[in-house]
Amino acid sequence: PFLFVLFFLAAVQHTALTLWAGTNAGYIYIHVLTLPKEDKRSKDGVTCMLAKEIHLKHGAPVVSVTVLDSSNRPLPTSLSVKEGAASKPDQSGPYKVVICSEEQIKVFTLPVLKHFQKYKVTAREGALLRSLGFASFRSPPDAPSTLSDLLLLTLSNQGDITAFSLPELRKLFREEDALRKEDITGILSLQFSSEGEAFYLHSSSEYQRLSLSPNVVTCPRCVLELPPGARPASAPPAAEGPKTGASRAKEAPPAPKKEPAPSGSPRDAAVEEPPEVVLENGGGSEHDRSLAEAPQSPTSQLDASILSNDLTLDSIRDHLG
Repeated sequence: PFLFVLFFLAAVQHTALTLWAGTNAGYIYIHVLTLPKEDKRSKDGVTCMLAKEIHLKHGAPVVSVTVLDSSNRPLPTSLSVKEGAASKPDQSGPYKVVICSEEQIKVFTLPVLKHFQKYKVTAREGALLRSLGFASFRSPPDAPSTLSDLLLLTLSNQGDITAFSLPELRKLFREEDALRKEDITGILSLQFSSEGEAFYLHSSSEYQRLSLSPNVVTCPRCVLELPPGARPASAPPAAEGPKTGASRAKEAPPAPKKEPAPSGSPRDAAVEEPPEVVLENGGGSEHDRSLAEAPQSPTSQLDASILSNDLTLDSIRDHLG
């Protein structure tokens, strides 16, 4: 993966345009780009110098690199800020970078690249990460207070989607079998949206959409607006006169005769079945109810990676010094 970002690499007072590049061997190279002035760009070229280098100890391929501002939100692009589509990044505190490999998710503080937190995916769940995204989850419209949290969403090669908090990497929920693990095309093509949705190729000519947020439903809500007078006027019901006793007796159907069922018949042995409950969006299954009713200990509610201080010391080189 590649990432262009403008931030302070050596000191907080000086910003620089950087290029981040991740490799399949677990290396992340950070280059500093120097752009010439506008009047000299036709003669002078862009220079690129290696500034820092990170080598992940487990050596897994790098999937994604994302820089977070002081409010733990991904840095917006310069064009989106210029057009007003995104707000300016928060620079009140130190920045962080989220490096996601196939086996682990790590958070470093900038600009010193100090270990902050990590989560071992393969060691704890036996899966490999394939895709990563950030999404905002908001409270329902009828809630008394409006809350919004930015979560980290990951997709594994088993088809499971997991949500983590930032920057603590606390596992909040997991959607098992969101995709079939045999669906290789869907897993490799899945992309997350900023509203908690995901899109992937269901076939060579069909897109599939799923939602992880309760505020974003996947069922279509279609409304057909008709101009005035487009609907045909309904005819008024015909007035009926008072019916006589003979006519009422003629229209009334004969009452069916009830025959007593013999003892030991299948009618007596039949048991009335409960009405079938239609489940929407996979909710209300026996598996979900069993998970909700299972008692949880206080320690099980916290992720084991948060409680432990098992932070491997990756190799970090500073070429500027």
